Amino acid sequence: MKDILDRIVRLDCYAPAFAKLSQADPESTTQIRTALLKATEESHRGIVRAEDNPDRLRYWVYREAVEVKAHSSSYLSYSEMMATREANLLRFAMSVTERFFELIFDDLDAYFSDKKERMVAACETDSRWYSTVTDSSKKLLTPVNWASRFIKQTSEQLGQPLDIPDGALVDTKGTVETILSAHLDKDQVAKDVTAILEHAAAQVRESWKKTIQAQAPDLAELKAFAAGSGAGSALAVDFHLGLAEQTLAVGLGAGLAGTFGLAAGWHTLSYAMLNVFPPVAIFAVIAAAGLAFFTQEQAMENRRKQIRDAADKYLKQLLVEIDTRKMNELGGHTMREAMQKENKRIVAATLRQWEQSISGRLRAEHYRLLIAATTQHLTLVDEALAQIETAEGTTTP
Repeated sequence: MKDILDRIVRLDCYAPAFAKLSQADPESTTQIRTALLKATEESHRGIVRAEDNPDRLRYWVYREAVEVKAHSSSYLSYSEMMATREANLLRFAMSVTERFFELIFDDLDAYFSDKKERMVAACETDSRWYSTVTDSSKKLLTPVNWASRFIKQTSEQLGQPLDIPDGALVDTKGTVETILSAHLDKDQVAKDVTAILEHAAAQVRESWKKTIQAQAPDLAELKAFAAGSGAGSALAVDFHLGLAEQTLAVGLGAGLAGTFGLAAGWHTLSYAMLNVFPPVAIFAVIAAAGLAFFTQEQAMENRRKQIRDAADKYLKQLLVEIDTRKMNELGGHTMREAMQKENKRIVAATLRQWEQSISGRLRAEHYRLLIAATTQHLTLVDEALAQIETAEGTTTP
């Protein structure tokens, strides 16, 4: 019995927790320990004086349990509050990653739909019947270009270069290829894709701001729990609520500093993707043979189909690249992986800012240590009460 009572009075169960808290923030730990001692001072004095009086001893041990539970409510309140905020932020981080890609894919789909309409309109504007024959003639002249390049290379190797201009002698691009090259110019598409990515990022940033503001800790609730507990408690648990109010009133601070630093990566990504598959490489050219014998409407419909197929292939490849390409600029991650990592960083930075504002260098996990210590201490109190009952039973006549 005496050993258990001595451990209760010395607050032995709290010693390991206080040791770890001291490593993080000695000053705050001293204040927390002092507050706990003050809250239990009267019950400890009563336990020491009533060791030989079971009725009085039972009263003061019960009183110890009441004081410790009341005092530790601030630990529990803070720990549960921060755990709830963290869970909510992590849940949002997962959903906002998906939202980011939904925004990109929707905008790219609209972008290429608009491109298809414009290209088909351009094709229909140039719908003169003879353009079909011209396309066929250009394709048939492709061997002339090959021959001119071969003759030039051979003459240079023989040391008797001929004055043949560089490039194709004949423009073999058909109407469809010309329209695709103009409307799907890779440099312009790269700029447009980058703008789409940045627009999605701006919306995600705004969503983060609103979510962080909505999830900010409820300081009024903490004040209620930290205002001191029990008749004998003259000191509050050391929450820096004044500083926290100032910090949260100013804004988000470090929580969003450098948010979406992967932006530099997607500039590189858009250009890299577009250089890998330029538009000319992904669409089928108009067949030269027999094209001139199509009806005008058949030729036009063929062109429309080629334009739409080309744009669809382009979009599909862009989506695959955005979702699966691993980039050195993003640490060897895909954009989705980089976004997930960035969102987790935002959660950690936001929680760290809140914790620093409210409890200095102590973290939520330190308060969980105090809660665990409180549970162990109350277990000792229950053991003491059980032994008091046992002792009374053995001494009853």
